[in-house]
Amino acid sequence: MNKVRRPTKEEALADSLAGVIGYLRARQYEGVRDELWKILLHASDRFVNNLAEHLKDEEAQIFPALCSVAPEFGTQLEALKSEHAGLADGARDLAMRIGEGDSTQALETARGLLTQLMEHMRREDGVITAILKSRNASALRRLAKLLPSSRGGAPVPSKPRHAAHGGKR
Repeated sequence: MNKVRRPTKEEALADSLAGVIGYLRARQYEGVRDELWKILLHASDRFVNNLAEHLKDEEAQIFPALCSVAPEFGTQLEALKSEHAGLADGARDLAMRIGEGDSTQALETARGLLTQLMEHMRREDGVITAILKSRNASALRRLAKLLPSSRGGAPVPSKPRHAAHGGKR
């Protein structure tokens, strides 16, 4: 039986931006009514907010946790963090162009931002994979305790309730 996999936060961000691109393309080729533009404005705002939340989460929790168990990767994590400013600037620029009603420039900006976002996610995945492969089981357990379980990773198992009470339920 095949299980349906939930998209990761990174995949959801890319999908969100792809949705903005889809709305821009529809506006460009179909001369869409004002209602579609309102949907586009909402989608753009949602993307900018989701990206800001994602970057904040990585910078406040994920990267420090990774650095604490793999300090030798600090330079790579800092480089990824420095890319965040460019991504945030690109998202704000996209929202500004959409707000101005410039669908041609907004579409070009969105496409560039999607390329930038995908390249960043590929580099990020490479660094995180290298960190995880280079750690022993003890370091990985320590890392799991530092990461928020809402990230989509496996939460650290806690003792079953009955085990904490002498084996009785």
